[in-house]
Amino acid sequence: VYDMEEALRRSLAYCEVGADCIYVPMPPSMVELQRLCSAVDRPVNALVAGHFTQHRFQEFAQAGVARISLGSSLARATHKVILDAATAMMNDGDFSLLKADVSDTVDALLADGTPRA
Repeated sequence: VYDMEEALRRSLAYCEVGADCIYVPMPPSMVELQRLCSAVDRPVNALVAGHFTQHRFQEFAQAGVARISLGSSLARATHKVILDAATAMMNDGDFSLLKADVSDTVDALLADGTPRA
């Protein structure tokens, strides 16, 4: 069981000794994340994973979150695409999911931050 009271106690202690940012991975709920943000006088970082993937950027902002981390969430999303393509290939001999190539778009984003359609 996640001990939010202990997380709050530690967060406040970190603030007292000069922490620049507070990071409590995976509080039990958005309500608890907002409670954390209200309790400290430092920017709070939130991890978008697990149950927090159901929330939108604006909800994090409204809760008081200053910084969002993805952790392995983006990689895990790609794992779903890989699993779907591999399942289609192995079960049905279907290679059609391999045609979804976004290399040009990704290259453009990495180069200058501007996606190309």
